[in-house]
Amino acid sequence: MLFLKIAIPSSQMGQQQKLVEKAKSNDKGEKLKAVTEIHRMLKDGLENDAVMPLINEFISAGVLDPLVDCLTQSKVSDRQLVANAMVALAIIASQKSEPILELQNVMDYLNYGHKYLREDEENKNVASILKNFMHNDIENAKSKDPVEKIEGVTKIHRILKECQINDCSLMPMTNELISAGALGPLVDCLSKDNASNPQLVSNVMATLAIIATQKAEHIFEVQNVMDYLNYWLMNSRDEEVKKNAASILKNFMYKLVVMAEDRRQVEKLEATTKIREMFDLILKGNVDVQLINECISLNVFGFLVDCLSTDNASHPQLVANAMVALAIIASQKSEPILELQNVMDYLNYGHKYLREDEENKNVASILKNFMHNDIENAKSKDPVEKIEGVTKIHRILKECQINDCSLMPMTNELISAGALGPLVDCLSKDNASNPQLVSNVMATLAIIATQKAEHIFEVQNVMDYLNYWLMNSRDEEVKKNAASILKNFMYKVRILDGIMR
Repeated sequence: MLFLKIAIPSSQMGQQQKLVEKAKSNDKGEKLKAVTEIHRMLKDGLENDAVMPLINEFISAGVLDPLVDCLTQSKVSDRQLVANAMVALAIIASQKSEPILELQNVMDYLNYGHKYLREDEENKNVASILKNFMHNDIENAKSKDPVEKIEGVTKIHRILKECQINDCSLMPMTNELISAGALGPLVDCLSKDNASNPQLVSNVMATLAIIATQKAEHIFEVQNVMDYLNYWLMNSRDEEVKKNAASILKNFMYKLVVMAEDRRQVEKLEATTKIREMFDLILKGNVDVQLINECISLNVFGFLVDCLSTDNASHPQLVANAMVALAIIASQKSEPILELQNVMDYLNYGHKYLREDEENKNVASILKNFMHNDIENAKSKDPVEKIEGVTKIHRILKECQINDCSLMPMTNELISAGALGPLVDCLSKDNASNPQLVSNVMATLAIIATQKAEHIFEVQNVMDYLNYWLMNSRDEEVKKNAASILKNFMYKVRILDGIMR
């Protein structure tokens, strides 16, 4: 009996062929009548649970080309024809999407038809055409069966890739994917449990990377997505997977930049909170500095530094978020931040302000992080890295000194970061062949000495080194700075002596 229910009589097969031929007709009336009948038959088949064999027969009879042809812009005046063809394709696509995808220009037509029918109240039943178009693939992507899952994900990726390549339908297709609840199952595929299925992970990451170009914020609403991205950034050996994960992060950052530039404090605070989380992920994930370079190009720094303005004193969380994000950025790449107008004044103000805020104590060492890389380079045995680190530390302190801001906290952070020892060690006579290094270090210590001379003199051998360069250097600037260090130390001693008396 079941066979009788789904079997299609041979007379009906002949009817399908005739309808397909009439659907190809140049006669508008005949074409509309044929497409309307095809639509009705498919709808009945769907309602009676007998649609799949009917679809197969229609496809064999060549129904797809004339149906897709009905969606061309030349048929714009034939509203009912376009509507019926779209519904017929939606029904076919809900069961068997791949043959439709293989048709020339189908994505362009669907895109056009989608926009066109969305405005047509009479045809609102086809508003979710693109969701239906991927209905089976979405269901398969949700499946616990690994074969079905990878089949669904592969097809979704293929459809989105097709949209991207042809520059059509990508936004509506993304919207339909989201409304169909596909993001959760896609993100879940990135669980480390799927490490044994690299093709699945690769396809999902590529799919999400495409979606992120349109709707990155929706991806980041899915539970655990940050952990999953972090995991693959740290553990994947597939460069394409890492590249796509970084692309997702970059597109999300772009959305946040737009949001953070909003004048409303609620939007600004939400954006900076997410940016702070993002950079925390970048730091933990040991992401290539290239991603931070891309963030620079998105003007992330500009608005983060602007958040540190004294105008935001009444918004401590906003200031805190911006400060933490800058601290993380600066630990990787400090120099672009330093080039921003007023940054030293803002950092100085924010540093003092946040120091008093117990809730935000995690940013108390902001200035140490700000020079983290430079301090590490100054400790390096590599002469190129060493002079680069010392030069940047000198530049930062000089900037503080010139602008009369941040010098004391910056000096304190340098000391707590253990930078004094490596700096003083650079004054060894072994570095006589590297006069630029000696000159920069002496100038740096001279600035530090104006604030904390006594700490310099706690470093082993410092007196011998200063004595050596005072006696042997031919560089008057080096001698002058060595004398200034000694003078500042003597000044501290006099103050202490006066206090003791």
